[in-house]
Amino acid sequence: MASDHVFLSPHRDDAVLSCGGVLAALAAAERSPAIVNVFAGTDAPELERWTQPEIARLVAVEDELACAVVGASRIDLPFVAAPNRSPSYADWEAVVGEVPADDARLDAEIVEALRECGALDARPVVFAPLGIGGHVDHRIVHAAARKLLAGGARVLFYEDFPYCASEEAVHAFAFPPDFRQLVVSLGPFADEKFYAIGSYRSQVPGLFPEGVCTALARYARRAGANEFAESYWCPAEVATALRWADLPESLSGRIRAADPAGVEDREGSRTVGADPAGVGTI
Repeated sequence: MASDHVFLSPHRDDAVLSCGGVLAALAAAERSPAIVNVFAGTDAPELERWTQPEIARLVAVEDELACAVVGASRIDLPFVAAPNRSPSYADWEAVVGEVPADDARLDAEIVEALRECGALDARPVVFAPLGIGGHVDHRIVHAAARKLLAGGARVLFYEDFPYCASEEAVHAFAFPPDFRQLVVSLGPFADEKFYAIGSYRSQVPGLFPEGVCTALARYARRAGANEFAESYWCPAEVATALRWADLPESLSGRIRAADPAGVEDREGSRTVGADPAGVGTI
């Protein structure tokens, strides 16, 4: 699988939930985006599983439908999700707690698997989770992407939706102080994102008790946008290195950098109020 835009998705719904608008824009421009579902393995130890096999199969079908809506290809890696791979993750507190020693090398193994499956063959722009919300699988994929970044890859880190729609989760998260925020207004591609999210019928009621549109609107307001938007973060040098050749013309004029003067420190975390008057371009 070779693509110029590769989205690392900890679980089968994360990339579409967080990046569905940009995925749809890339597909509309015939850029052939690809999603890599990292923790999609089913070869789990004999544990009392949180996700039963029949539910996993259902989500896989839903993911296929969602990827078709946004026009993305996909590949599933064999890594097993936290609650199913180790008794260390006995409850939610453990899932958002410290990474156990048994998982200390998972990030390096993920990088190797990405190379072996061909996801990095085209030297793509890689999209990876920031880890907002603290789920251990998201943090491990983030660590793998950091290794790619250190090796010279162009990496954009996306805000984990719907966690990033929660003020509590955002305030608890330590945004990298050397990263720059890029806000993408979705325009017509918000519809594709909305319909793609709706494909996860087994997940939506639990993820969005107030409704998908309400959560998307809350997320957009926090990002400082006046329409549905997605927020990405990267080191300044990566933002500078990106050119419009990397992203479709349909997004030209829809990407802006948050004004550094709008950054507010609050209890050790970082939130950004993007002032349109102070916005620059990539």
